[in-house]
Amino acid sequence: MVQFIKSRHNCATDLCERLGISHTTLRRLEQGDPAAAVCHYLQALLILGVLDEVAPPVPTRLFNSEAAHKRVRLQSRADDDLF
Repeated sequence: MVQFIKSRHNCATDLCERLGISHTTLRRLEQGDPAAAVCHYLQALLILGVLDEVAPPVPTRLFNSEAAHKRVRLQSRADDDLF
């Protein structure tokens, strides 16, 4: 991410402002810290214009199928109740 920011001549301060995060959080994103929120990674990729390269869009046929609109009800079992 660091190299991409530099190659696009984006300033870290500008990116932090657009993401609404601190420089510390940006540093965590750049280092791949798993404690950083996934939404920040995705927003950064979207702002940098590479989100579709990293996570291609889901095909629309998956949304249009009848199975996508059916509700799934799991059978509850009495032994699953922990309380």
